[in-house]
Amino acid sequence: MTDAIKRFNDQIKKATKIAITTHIHPDADGIGSEIALCMALKKIGKDVVCVNEKELFERYKYLDPQDVVRSYDDVKDSIDKLDLLIVTDTNSLPRIGPNVQELVLKSQELLFIDHHPCPKELAAIHCIDSTKAATGELVAELIESLGLKIDKEMALALYTSIIIDTSSFRYPTVTGNTHKIIYKTLRCWSQSTSGL
Repeated sequence: MTDAIKRFNDQIKKATKIAITTHIHPDADGIGSEIALCMALKKIGKDVVCVNEKELFERYKYLDPQDVVRSYDDVKDSIDKLDLLIVTDTNSLPRIGPNVQELVLKSQELLFIDHHPCPKELAAIHCIDSTKAATGELVAELIESLGLKIDKEMALALYTSIIIDTSSFRYPTVTGNTHKIIYKTLRCWSQSTSGL
């Protein structure tokens, strides 16, 4: 178990009420990562919601069949305290937007999950692995570290996250592990549709 995965598991064990967010002007990696992680945490009984600065772009709504992503304006009055705020696909607090930053004040812990190199040592707890091609690749490993299997809806979110962020495997950060995660998502889809 890597240090990043251990840090993640330690925080998840302690937390009950969790919010997940991503950066402003989110891309498929940020959105896919937060949605897949939210679905996984719900499966282990966590009270969890995705909260972004703005509503989900129309082009990404297919990634959210369970309708777990909310805008800050939708939830600002209903969240008074959090055990954990998870930030995906950025390691910069200003990049989550001024409204969502209000949730930091309501949260006991802050956890960054990202694949971008960290420009300086973060004061917050972090799971940052710059050897990953996309945050979705790291999130897939974190989900499996919880003892969960990736289901069809998580698979779609993770597949999209990785395919888009690697520009269909064109970047040098793509490794055999990246392809292994993609294989798992495709296998999940083929198994779930084999009876059709």
